[in-house]
Amino acid sequence: MCEPTTMVMLGVAVMGAIGAKKQGDASAQAGNANAQIQANNAEIKRRQAVDAVDRGETNAENKRLETRLLIARQRAAFAANGVLVDEGSALDLTSDTAEAGELDALMILNNAEREAQGLESQAVNFDNQGNLDRFRGQSAQSAGNLQALTTLGKGLGGAATKIDFGGPSSSNAMLAASGGPSFQQTRMY
Repeated sequence: MCEPTTMVMLGVAVMGAIGAKKQGDASAQAGNANAQIQANNAEIKRRQAVDAVDRGETNAENKRLETRLLIARQRAAFAANGVLVDEGSALDLTSDTAEAGELDALMILNNAEREAQGLESQAVNFDNQGNLDRFRGQSAQSAGNLQALTTLGKGLGGAATKIDFGGPSSSNAMLAASGGPSFQQTRMY
């Protein structure tokens, strides 16, 4: 029969094991929730990257249109003053304007692409952080499960030493009767 202290010891072991298991499970849930948040952040960054490229393409086209309109105004001004627009300095000026406008458009595209690459890099960082959060949660859950088993094992082992199974079949009683050592707790100093 179990003594009350043995029953308490068993109860504490069971409660400790349950608590360790629940703590591990909660850590896993928190890790998964954080990983989902990171995945959402990564998706936002990827959408922003696509938007950056789209905006860059739109702005580059607008710059090209602006350049064509400027060239048209230049040609109209030259023609209004009686200058031939397809030769000489008038042609040089409109050609230079076209080249400068295209260079500006390409710069706009390049800047948009660089912005998109930075956003994609942030998305990868969010993905990596999410994987790390998930891994930490799984590790904490495994540690909680191991702690639960350890706590339960120690509690059961400690309780088993307190249980008197009665009669001569008890190992302590058998050893004492045979004159062998008994397993009493001793302190080492």
